[in-house]
Amino acid sequence: MKKIDLQAISLDDNIKTAIKKFYSSVSSLTENKIIRSSKYSADIAEYLCGKFFNLKLCDNLRQIGFDAIDKNKKKIQIKINNSTRQTNQPIGDKSKYDFLMLVLTSNSQLFNKKYSGAFLVVYKIPASKIKSENTYITKTFISTLTPELKLDEHFNRIIA
Repeated sequence: MKKIDLQAISLDDNIKTAIKKFYSSVSSLTENKIIRSSKYSADIAEYLCGKFFNLKLCDNLRQIGFDAIDKNKKKIQIKINNSTRQTNQPIGDKSKYDFLMLVLTSNSQLFNKKYSGAFLVVYKIPASKIKSENTYITKTFISTLTPELKLDEHFNRIIA
């Protein structure tokens, strides 16, 4: 049985509703072969990571190599995968950031099914843990990790 900490994450109900509707619409548009990629969701992933992890998002939307800075001045690269087909995730130039935050939706081919009660999971991966020759993260590598954050469809933190 999953435990939920209702106090852990504070998002406005309008934002929760809008994001849930958005992903529902994306699923429908994908099924109808209108949307063919998942690049539209990068802004949402950056917003959520900024909120959940108290990150300062870069003002420059074209910042090279990283998307945010944490309270310890560490550079954070944020990536999202919502693809039902993609089996690996490009991670950018890991020499440009300290941590990779990888957001996976339950739609993602990379999503670990053992977290079936979750809608979103976020992994915080030290760049040093990623092999130097890798420019992608694979489902096999992700399966060895534990998410930093698991959220249900109502954006409540799952504790267990």
